[in-house]
Amino acid sequence: EVPPDDVTVLLGGNVTFTCVAIGVPAPVITWSSDDDVINTTTMETRTTSTLSLTNLILSDFNQSYTCTASNDHGMMISSAFLTEGIVPNITEAPSDTAAMMGGSVLFSCTASGVPLPNITWSSNSSGSITPDDGDVVANGNTIQSQIRIADVMDDDYQNYTCTATNMFGTDSVTVLLGMETRIVVAPLETTQLLGLTVTFSCAATGIPLPSISWSSDNVVMIDASNTTVLNETTVYSEISVVDIRMVDFVMYTCTAMNSFNSVNESAMLINATIPIIEVPPDDVTVLLGGNVTFTCVAIGVPAPVITWSSDDNVINTTSVVATETRTTSVLSLTNLTLSDFNQSYTCTASNDHGMMISSAFLTEGMVPVIMVAPENVLQLQGRDAIFRCSAFGIPRPIISWVFNDEAVLSGTSSEGMSDGMVDAELNITNISADQFGNYTCNATNMFSDDTETAVLEEGIEVMITSKPEDVSVAPGERAELSCVATGNRAPNITWMRQDGMNFTGSNSTTGDTTSSLLIISGAMSDDFTSYACIAENTVADNIIETIVASDRAVFTLYESVVPSAPINVATVSDESRSVTLSWEDGPLLPLNPLNPNITDYLVYLNDSLNGSSTSPTITLSRLFPFTSYTVTVVAVNRIGNSEMSQSSGFSTPEEIPGAAPQNLTAQSPSIGIIQLSWQPPPVDKHFGIITGYHITYRISTSSGDATAINPVVTLTATLSGLQSDSEYNVTIAAINGAGTSLSIATVSVRTIPEPPALTAIVIPTTRPPPGGIRTTSITVTLPTTTVPYSHVWVVAVRLSSRNSGVLTFDTNSYANRAAFKNYSTAMDDEPYIVAEISADNYPATFTLGDNSSTQVFSDFPELDCNGPLMEGRPYSYFVRFFSSRPPVVRARRDPIGQRQYTVFTTTRFAPPVTTASQATCDQDDDISSTALVIIIASVVVIIILTLMFVIITIVIIKYYRWKIASLKNLQDDSQYCTINPSTVYSYALYDTVKSSNKVYRYEADDLTNGNEALGPGAGYSNPQDLHAPPITGDDVIMNENPAYDETQCTHF
Repeated sequence: EVPPDDVTVLLGGNVTFTCVAIGVPAPVITWSSDDDVINTTTMETRTTSTLSLTNLILSDFNQSYTCTASNDHGMMISSAFLTEGIVPNITEAPSDTAAMMGGSVLFSCTASGVPLPNITWSSNSSGSITPDDGDVVANGNTIQSQIRIADVMDDDYQNYTCTATNMFGTDSVTVLLGMETRIVVAPLETTQLLGLTVTFSCAATGIPLPSISWSSDNVVMIDASNTTVLNETTVYSEISVVDIRMVDFVMYTCTAMNSFNSVNESAMLINATIPIIEVPPDDVTVLLGGNVTFTCVAIGVPAPVITWSSDDNVINTTSVVATETRTTSVLSLTNLTLSDFNQSYTCTASNDHGMMISSAFLTEGMVPVIMVAPENVLQLQGRDAIFRCSAFGIPRPIISWVFNDEAVLSGTSSEGMSDGMVDAELNITNISADQFGNYTCNATNMFSDDTETAVLEEGIEVMITSKPEDVSVAPGERAELSCVATGNRAPNITWMRQDGMNFTGSNSTTGDTTSSLLIISGAMSDDFTSYACIAENTVADNIIETIVASDRAVFTLYESVVPSAPINVATVSDESRSVTLSWEDGPLLPLNPLNPNITDYLVYLNDSLNGSSTSPTITLSRLFPFTSYTVTVVAVNRIGNSEMSQSSGFSTPEEIPGAAPQNLTAQSPSIGIIQLSWQPPPVDKHFGIITGYHITYRISTSSGDATAINPVVTLTATLSGLQSDSEYNVTIAAINGAGTSLSIATVSVRTIPEPPALTAIVIPTTRPPPGGIRTTSITVTLPTTTVPYSHVWVVAVRLSSRNSGVLTFDTNSYANRAAFKNYSTAMDDEPYIVAEISADNYPATFTLGDNSSTQVFSDFPELDCNGPLMEGRPYSYFVRFFSSRPPVVRARRDPIGQRQYTVFTTTRFAPPVTTASQATCDQDDDISSTALVIIIASVVVIIILTLMFVIITIVIIKYYRWKIASLKNLQDDSQYCTINPSTVYSYALYDTVKSSNKVYRYEADDLTNGNEALGPGAGYSNPQDLHAPPITGDDVIMNENPAYDETQCTHF
């Protein structure tokens, strides 16, 4: 029913054959291999048999395993074949192959295995590849597969994998379709100069990517680290030869290789030289329409290239001959036109390493032309004659002289003002009869010549020997003009004005000399111009009909006018009371060099004539210091006065003040102090800007130098640190920019004397009156003074380590009430005002710290506080006397601002005095019987109910713990009685209203000796019943900062 199946298994593996047979009776199944019985299994009506083989060996394979099912009625057999399985193995693998673009490639792969493997192909980019039909051939256990790549493209260059697979495994081989190495950028032959740097470049392509190495003359060298991969198939490399030496001029080879092949390219490094023009072109001059040739020879390595240019325009050469190191170039120009001339033709020789240029100028040639011909000369024997000739040509012509077409004469020549121009002169001196004739100027250059002839003829003579001089007259005045001429015969003299009008003068002749006088009476505006005296001689001649010899003299008749206004008026130097000025003459219009001279200058100061001078400078005196002035100047000649010059301003400098300060007063308001006040000097004596005042002082009986203080700029000053009760002489002088005035103001003043010494007596503490407070106080003596005063301040200070130096302070430094503390803040150890006492109520002694002393206060007792002093503390005091008291406003919101007194006399601090210590309360010696009964009863109760008392006490302490903390702030601020040690106290806090102010009070009760109030709470009613639990005096902490009632000056 189920026959066994053929099986293929690997060597060493396991296999199971199954056979199922049916029949009645159930068949018996036996197994056999090559007729050898193996096992059997039998079942009723149906038999299933399994044959299992393990750890198969070679002899187990390649045979049939037969299942035989049989019973009494028959048998049936079925066989299965056991084949040895083999893992795939690629026996003939493809290999890496190189192909060019467009080529064809065949990859073949052969594999074996049992069962026969299946071969597949794949690539990096396209994945699975299916071979063409007929490219797969199977033979037994071997299979061969091929793939063909025709017309290879870029994307075909990749890895290809052949994979053989069967049920037992896989084998694969990967090959590369690549490209042979090709050098795509080869190093180039290069020429370079010694000492420079050259770079050779090389690029190669291939798959796989090639590597590049360099060698020099077949010696591998060269650091090729400068290599760059340009893409997946191309690599670029370069090397540099730095600071080239002779040994570096060799062959350099680039070698590129990959797994397919190796290629190389070489380049030579050639020793280079920069071009040198060996034969430069020459400048040439050629006529218009002619021809010209320029030649240029240059050497260099490599051979230079020669180009020609004219005005930056390149010109093609007509002939070039070149060798490896020399180039010859010829530039030929024919039938020259105007545009070809007057420019440079440049030969440029260049190679890779430099260039050199040389230029030649092409000039248009011109035949000589005489531009200025010599003129005929009429001259007398014994005189001199000059012939002048100028010619132009390119190149510049040479001039020579010929007399009567025979004799060659030497003259002088010079270059003209322009290129190609030449000027020449022929001088004939002391003319003789045989020198009269023709004189020819001959101008010659390389192209041609030109000539011009002039005649030297014997003539007549005339000369003005006495020329009229320029004359200047005023309009309406008479002018006389004289002219004398001579010749080889007496000449005729005429006169001519510039406008062409002729005049006849009075002529007289003596021998060969003629004199003429021209008189102009009452000169008018038209007469002021130029004139000419003309002397002429005439003679008849066969060559020239009439020969005229003449001479003339020109002169001018000027109009005389007033001078121009002076200009450039300036200050040369100045002082406080004088100034030196200078100026210049103004230009004369119209120009008249003969105008009458300036005889005087008038100087006006602030529009008033102040002085005169004959020269353009003047010194003005009697000026006022530090004053501005304006000055103008007028010039004077015989015609009259000029206009005023432009005004010029100047200011005289400062001069030391000419007077002393006015109204100098002095007073001594306090010990060692002198206060000064004054007014400035009179304004007309300031002589500048007052910038300050110089003050000196000294004791009148002293013979030493006076003491000077720093200059002050105000009209008041204070001198301090002076001796008391001493006469001082004080001087004051004004200061300005020029210095300190020699005029001084003087005043004498005596400083006030030292006040008497201060003393103090400590008064012990006494029991206070009902409702009062216990206190400690100091009784002090108040000094007297001879200085009038209106009121007095008594100032106290408590001494401590924080203000130990206060007694050395100058009490004058506390200038006003704002400098002092109030009694409420006196705990800061700063001076505070105890009392302000009027002169009428000034006592001989005063008690510090006693509120009962307020009856001696001034009319504002609430502003000062003579509060209690602290026990056992040092105190000092001083007294201040005020000379006057301005009116005050009764305003509590600003009590300090209303009491700013500045004039006072102050004593020094008194020696310290320490207050009494440990004042003890006077307790009532009579203890009431009720109190005794209460005490005895309390003791009995305490003894009997000790446990209950302890429990209650614990509860109360916890409940009132916060109130005990408040009790610890209770303090003895010296004006209260001392808290006695080991005494039990309680306290209460209550308030009351006094003088419209709500006031809080503490009451401390001695629970041991009774309920007598120890604080200021005594005397007030209705205390709130807020007593704290008892506490011993040992636990009380003293508070340094008690509360303060500003109205009643009382500590709590």
